[in-house]
Amino acid sequence: MGNDNVVHQILADAEEQIAADNYERAMEILHFALRRPEFDVRVYEKFAFVLRMSGKHEAAGLFEAVVADTEDAEAYFRLGYQLVQEGMYGSALGPLSRCVQLVPDAAAANYEFAFALMKEFYNEEALHFFMKAYEQEQAMSMTFYIAQLLIFLGRSGEATLFVSKLEEQVKESGEGEMQLEYTKGMLRRYRAHKAETIRDWHFVQYGTLLLRTFEEDYPDEPNHSNGRFTFVNFSYEQVASVLAALQTTIGTIDVFPKYEYVAAAGKASEPLAHAFGRMLMLPVKPLADGLASGQKGIVITSFSDELQEIGADVWERGDVLLFSFALSWTQETNTLPEVIGYLAQAARLPWQERLEFSEDGEPSVIPPDDRPAEEIARGILDRVLHTDMQWVGRIHDYYKERKAEIVAGSQIDVPRKKFFVHSALGGARY
Repeated sequence: MGNDNVVHQILADAEEQIAADNYERAMEILHFALRRPEFDVRVYEKFAFVLRMSGKHEAAGLFEAVVADTEDAEAYFRLGYQLVQEGMYGSALGPLSRCVQLVPDAAAANYEFAFALMKEFYNEEALHFFMKAYEQEQAMSMTFYIAQLLIFLGRSGEATLFVSKLEEQVKESGEGEMQLEYTKGMLRRYRAHKAETIRDWHFVQYGTLLLRTFEEDYPDEPNHSNGRFTFVNFSYEQVASVLAALQTTIGTIDVFPKYEYVAAAGKASEPLAHAFGRMLMLPVKPLADGLASGQKGIVITSFSDELQEIGADVWERGDVLLFSFALSWTQETNTLPEVIGYLAQAARLPWQERLEFSEDGEPSVIPPDDRPAEEIARGILDRVLHTDMQWVGRIHDYYKERKAEIVAGSQIDVPRKKFFVHSALGGARY
């Protein structure tokens, strides 16, 4: 299907939803058109209309400004910038691409376009436009991102030059020390350890642990997200595998101290905390009590939503090992756990309400398991006994080889790092 036909079909699908007064679904469809490289003003007209009909008048005005003058670079920039601020990086590509076509030497336009490209894993293209922006303005943030992209692309010699430039900028400004240390650590880990898989790259970026990947669950199935999951209902077997790997790794690699309690961040993570507490023979405490105790503890979150709720409570706590069973790789978080079980776009644990599909593709809602967390934990522990211990041993050996660079325990960064939505490896999002 040609480019014109693709946009034509997107517009037709959106019009069908508009006719049914389903404006939210129409917007979801139109977002696909904004990702497209070709410009079609009808996409912006339709978007403005559905936003007005949805009562989102300020957002509609941004699209209407484009329609009013399709040669106005500032209109595209304002729209693209707002989409980036909302984390809609793919949708920002269309208007920002048009903007840099109209004003190819504008530093701000090139920077925002590069930023959106990086967040969508177009690393070569992102580097090109960051460099164009850098020619006009040597901002510290540009130096920071250029250094990272050069590492992603395997150009460590050039990355070293930009890390040196960043160091000079930090000395001159008195700001950016955390960004500098982050980038220096990333370059150091890249040079010391070969990076190919998502686990390798996660360690290079952060020095923290990623325990399990898509390929380890489904070795014979293709995966377009490079080891990550998109939408997934996790099983008890997957939960058990991750906890077994966590137990062995923190229990035998001497970077990690002896912990004295386990605490859950919320209701979804309570079964995890009770199972892991039993595995380590540690008490399970309410989160507030654990943090107030002055003891070293393990704080468990189920997914990014729970992590964001408690981030401010643990960001500067060096006495806490922060573990999240899964983390969204499509949402930035200001607090990065030292250990992550899985990277998934959206995830449900076995005891949470979830949507499942039959062989015929019919959806059904599975209600939450309302049993006490201690009882659900027993089901996890039963599966731990059947975990593939050879795999657990491989994970242990992998991190033991890297223990000098593990950012956790006695080597923890406080305050904690941020999780960025960019990587050397791309991934399909839904």
